[in-house]
Amino acid sequence: MKSEIITNIIRDIEKAAQAQYEYNMTVNIPQGININDPQQHALEVALVSTLSKLTDWDISEARRIAADLLEDVNDREGAAAIQALD
Repeated sequence: MKSEIITNIIRDIEKAAQAQYEYNMTVNIPQGININDPQQHALEVALVSTLSKLTDWDISEARRIAADLLEDVNDREGAAAIQALD
């Protein structure tokens, strides 16, 4: 059973990804902006914007999430550098 909060977050990501994908296809790519994978780009933009909104655009929270992402791919040096900013 999903919580209502998680359901809303997933819906926000889906809406943002779809909007970015449509923008990529109708504006970015026709204007010559090189996007290798429009779907992947749309999902990445949607995830970033949704996370920013969830943290109320708090820089410390954004850095924490960025450090967590780097830790997840075993870039401990990069994560430590970001953590040192706060």
